[in-house]
Amino acid sequence: LPALAALIYAATRRARADYLVAGFALPYFALLLSTNWLVVRYFVPLPPLTAILIGRMLSAGLVAPASLVRAITVAALRGPDLRDQALQWLLVNVPPGTAIGVLQAYDGDVYFHPPAIAHFKWSACLLRSCDPAQFFASPVAVLVIADEYLDEVGAQGRRMSVARALGEQSMFVPVRRFAPKLARFGYHVAMQFSASDLRHPLPALSIYRRR
Repeated sequence: LPALAALIYAATRRARADYLVAGFALPYFALLLSTNWLVVRYFVPLPPLTAILIGRMLSAGLVAPASLVRAITVAALRGPDLRDQALQWLLVNVPPGTAIGVLQAYDGDVYFHPPAIAHFKWSACLLRSCDPAQFFASPVAVLVIADEYLDEVGAQGRRMSVARALGEQSMFVPVRRFAPKLARFGYHVAMQFSASDLRHPLPALSIYRRR
């Protein structure tokens, strides 16, 4: 948001120097958003450029608007990791040793479920080889499923509807949901990006308990 405010300010100034900076930053950012696989180092060129624009806005005396934008950004995104929040809820509401099931895109996928601490018995359904319907019918007492997997999932040439498979298991009922703050206002951060890496920091998680 601060960078967006600086870009708007630069557009109103119509200075050639601002156009030179924005002329690289905007197309580069658009290119990143159209990429299916991203790592953090791909964003390295952007912070210095946005810092220049933000600095020019601050030097013009627009400290109050910049501070307001920063405060809104921090308030909207700041908070404990949703996966840690889900784990704390499990520790309080689920007995030790309970079998908890999670979905994984591959072995070692830790993005879309709470940390698998030894306090519980964790079972993972690897979507490359596991049938969600059969997994939900297995003796797991609690499920933790990210919204990322409630849509139709494609793996190894197969299409699977996790939501449909879960709906067929009438023994499970939703008991708790953890979502980003912005989701309360109907804004879903993950839906704005095609690159999966941009969706990982803010996964919405739902916890289901067997009746």
